[in-house]
Amino acid sequence: MTDYVTLEATKLALRIDHDDDDAHLGLLISGASRMVAQYLKGNAPEIEYPEEADPEIKIATIMLVGHLYNNPDSDPDKAFDPGYLPAPVQSILYPLRTPTLS
Repeated sequence: MTDYVTLEATKLALRIDHDDDDAHLGLLISGASRMVAQYLKGNAPEIEYPEEADPEIKIATIMLVGHLYNNPDSDPDKAFDPGYLPAPVQSILYPLRTPTLS
């Protein structure tokens, strides 16, 4: 799977101006991209390059990376329940999601 955002775009959006955490950010970007794809279920776009991702997916992925980067060991604000994405990320992605049939 191709990541939905680049390292450069993520660092710019999160205002990270050093290279010390690039390897860690790369892992967070890959993990967040997969978490977003899992949330979108059947509507997760298969892309070849990050530039092809929808703006909403890019924003949600960067927001998730920012949350994971700033809170590596916990969820101090209780932004989300285990197994779910933070509420702002869900709000952006929800209209793109394939609902589960009961």
